[in-house]
Amino acid sequence: MASTSVDVQKPGSTISLVYNQARQLMDAEESKNPSALSTLDFSEKPLCFYCDAACVDKETGVFKPLLCGGCRAIIYCSRECQTASWKKDQSIPHRVLCPKLKADMALQPQVKTHLTQFPWGRVEKDGSFAENVIRARYGVYGPGAAYGYWSVSCGGNPLDAGHGLILGDPCANVIAQRAKGYAHGAVLLEESWPSHQVSWKLQEKAHIPGLFPDDEVPPPAASATVQGWSSWYQWRGLPMASLAALLMHYPLTVYHLLTNVLRVANTQVAKDRQKICVHYLGAEVELNFLPLFSELALLIPNADIELVFVGKTTRDVVLRAGREFPGSLATRKVATSENWGRTILESSVEDWPDAVVACNAGLASYHSWLEPIGLCQVLKIPFAVTDYVEQSLRTAAEGWIPAAIEPAIKTIQHYWMKAEVDSSKVGPPQRNPIAMNPFSKPGQRVNDSFRMPSMVNGFSMAVFAET
Repeated sequence: MASTSVDVQKPGSTISLVYNQARQLMDAEESKNPSALSTLDFSEKPLCFYCDAACVDKETGVFKPLLCGGCRAIIYCSRECQTASWKKDQSIPHRVLCPKLKADMALQPQVKTHLTQFPWGRVEKDGSFAENVIRARYGVYGPGAAYGYWSVSCGGNPLDAGHGLILGDPCANVIAQRAKGYAHGAVLLEESWPSHQVSWKLQEKAHIPGLFPDDEVPPPAASATVQGWSSWYQWRGLPMASLAALLMHYPLTVYHLLTNVLRVANTQVAKDRQKICVHYLGAEVELNFLPLFSELALLIPNADIELVFVGKTTRDVVLRAGREFPGSLATRKVATSENWGRTILESSVEDWPDAVVACNAGLASYHSWLEPIGLCQVLKIPFAVTDYVEQSLRTAAEGWIPAAIEPAIKTIQHYWMKAEVDSSKVGPPQRNPIAMNPFSKPGQRVNDSFRMPSMVNGFSMAVFAET
C-alpha cells in the first residue's frame, strides 16, 4: 500500500491524537517487522455497561473488562454491576437480552471477514476497527472542505453542534470563513461541487471509482452479480486496497434497500424506463458527498431516480443558503421540512414517494419515528431502514412497528377528513425479516461498553414492503 505524508494538527486535539496514532501505524509498516504491527492496539478503553465506570484493575491499573459469560457481548467493571444488570438494567434486565445477544454474537466471524477482505482492514484486540486511524494514515481524516467527501465532525461533539473547526483545520478555506463551526453539508453553500478527483483526496487515481459523466468511459450497467463488496470492486475495476467502501456504503446501501429489500427497482434493462421518487430521511454526513449517489444511475440503469433528502441537517443548510448564499447548491430543488410525516404527504397522492429509506435510523430510540412508521404502513408506502445493531431493529419490529398503526390511522382521519381508513382494511402485521447488509461499512464500530456486532449500515429491514 502506498504511504502518504500526514500533518499533525493542533497539539492536544482529537485530530492530533488520531494522526499521531496513524504515524505509529506507518512507522510499524515501514519497519517491516510483523511484531511491531501486532503490538499496536487502538482499542477503546472499556467502560462498564451498567455504571459507565472505567474497567480498570485497581491493583495494576491495567484495563480489564469483565464480559458477560453468557453472551460475551456486554462489558462490566465488577461482579456487582453484572449482577445488578442481570436483575434490573436501565431499561430491560440483561437476563432477558442475554440469549438474544448470544445469538447475535454468532455473526462476529462474518463481521471480521467483512473487514479483513480489504488490505487496510485491521482488527484491534477488542474486535473493533479504528477507522479514523486508517483514514488519517491515508491523510483523509478531518473536518471542512479541505477533506472533500471525507469531511467529518471530529471530536466528541454532537453532529452539527458547531464546534468541529475549533479543533484546527489545516487549510484556510471559504467554508471555514463562513461558518463559526463545522456543519455537515457546508459544501452545499457553494455554487458548484469541487471536481470528483479533488473531492476524493486519494493519491492513487486507480483507487477512485469514476463518476459518470465526468470520466471518459462510464462503467457498464450493473447486473445481479453486484451483491457485495468484492463483486462491486470487481465490476468497478477497483483494487481492494481502495478506501472507497468507507464512503460508498451509503449509496450502495440505498441500492440494496431499493432492489433487494423493497424490490421497487428493477436492475434489468427493460423497454420502459422506471421513474422512482425516493425520500431519504435523516441524512447528515451524506450531505458531504451527494455526488456519490449518482452510483444509483449506474447500478439501476433502467430507472430515473429522484432522491429527496428530509431531515434537520438538510433543512438547516437549505434555510441558511436561502438567507445568506443565493445561487448556491442548497437553494435548488430540495425539501425543507425537518421531519417526515403528514406535512410531507399533504399534497396530492401523485406526489407521494415510491419508497422511503433511512440509514442508521435508530427506530427503537427516537419517538419521532412513530409517525413515519405508521403512515408508511397504513398508506402502503414501501419503507426500509438500516441500523447499527440487529437488536435495535428487532426491538422496533416487536414494539414500535405494530404500535404505530393505530396512531397513524387517527392522524389520517383527523387531518385528511376525506380519507376513509378503517383499521380492518390495513391488513395483518408484516413479518419484518432482519439481515446483515452486504454493503455495510466494513468493520466493527468502536464501542467501549459492548462487543456485539455493530456496523454503520450494518443491518437492514423493511418496515413496510408490498407483498
